[in-house]
Amino acid sequence: MDSNLEEKVILAQTRLERVLDHLLLLIDLHEINQISYGTNFEVPTQIARSFRIVSSSLYKYELIRLYALWDIGDGEEESLSVVAKHAADKNVRRRLKEIEAQFWNRSVDLDAEDLETEKLICDSENHFGAERAIEMDELLEGALLRIEEIKKSPALQALKENRDKFLAHALNKSRAEIKNGGIRPWSRGMERELIDASVSIASDLLASVGKKSFDLDAQREKAAARAVSFWSSFSRKQISPF
Repeated sequence: MDSNLEEKVILAQTRLERVLDHLLLLIDLHEINQISYGTNFEVPTQIARSFRIVSSSLYKYELIRLYALWDIGDGEEESLSVVAKHAADKNVRRRLKEIEAQFWNRSVDLDAEDLETEKLICDSENHFGAERAIEMDELLEGALLRIEEIKKSPALQALKENRDKFLAHALNKSRAEIKNGGIRPWSRGMERELIDASVSIASDLLASVGKKSFDLDAQREKAAARAVSFWSSFSRKQISPF
């Protein structure tokens, strides 16, 4: 077995685990900010400015973490883009298919009482494993295509522009503005589109690369409930998730 190939597979899976950690934090931040932005809090005048600064800073941090989830940089980032770069390797994909098939495959128990039935069961399970391997590879292919689409999307380009100009730096003009006059401006609410895409793609990568099932939609529901509990401590009004 090619040890170098095994290391590449493990690298993709390990990097994906870190991406999941970052995504879970991002989901919590997003739900917290959704309520902060959508609720009219009755804040005492003496702390109103501090409250606005905290709320604004939480939103800015969400955007920083959202772009980091997609950044490719020098290839060392813990991002969806970098996971895709590793997983797109044809040898890595071939090995992932083998791993999936082997998980479902079974050998014939020569000591079975009914050997013919045992062989039929093994053939059936091995056939299922082969089909499952193809299904997971197609799932990975779809995730890789969507990642490329998102990387070129106006929303991600606007997020990068916003991060470069206002969040990571304080620039009069960004590089994009100097080079081509700028791009679509960022507006609040665009993050939802990118987070929805990130959750969907990460779920498919977890199944096809990480070889695990993880219900990110359930995590979003839990994060929304936590956000409601958090902000309810600052408000006398009934707060609902958005």
